[in-house]
Amino acid sequence: MNVALLTVIVVVTGILWVRMQTSHVRRVAGQRRSVLADVRNVVDRSELTQRGIDYPVLTGDYRGAPVTIAVIVDTLTLRELPTLWLSVTRRHPLPLTGPVDMLLRPSSTDIVSPGERFPVQHPVPPAWPAHIRVATPLGGTPHLPELSAALPLLHDTRTKDVLLSPTGARLITRLARAELGHYRLVRRPKFKPQLSAEELTAALDAVCAMTEGIHEAAATHRPGRSTASGGA
Repeated sequence: MNVALLTVIVVVTGILWVRMQTSHVRRVAGQRRSVLADVRNVVDRSELTQRGIDYPVLTGDYRGAPVTIAVIVDTLTLRELPTLWLSVTRRHPLPLTGPVDMLLRPSSTDIVSPGERFPVQHPVPPAWPAHIRVATPLGGTPHLPELSAALPLLHDTRTKDVLLSPTGARLITRLARAELGHYRLVRRPKFKPQLSAEELTAALDAVCAMTEGIHEAAATHRPGRSTASGGA
């Protein structure tokens, strides 16, 4: 084959490959961006940020407090399909002196919990879910009756983690699982996440209801008793 012709073929092939890759990256980034871009009107003063082809982060205000909504990709959990978690954080002071983490169905590969930073595990009342790890930093003493407003979320099968701290609350709930057939075939997760404005509103309202309930419980509790202690 003529050397000049071979060079042309190599150059053209390279150009086509670069264009295909660029198109693929743009398509993936656009698809991921749309997960939160389509619901940004749920929050006031919304701002959407995205790095490369990562899932975006939505920030803004909701019911008078700053919120952050993000998507977490979890491919580490063993014996389960990879999962997309929706993270909803509301920064509004809570009557706590330290953080309390409530993790459902705990395992050694959880990526959505403070994990080893919260090494002290606490027993829970019978009304709480059976497969839950309530943990605090060293010295933490959560008064669980005051935190019972979290129970509706903890009994929701989509919930993975609820983190409470003096500065606010965070909910981790399931958004989507990888497609089984595609994952079995190539062992790479493929997601088709869908989040409606109604679903995001419901998640935000649930977090608001939980924090309001915690405030009400603390107000009726005898003064001077802390609900948790330890470092943030």
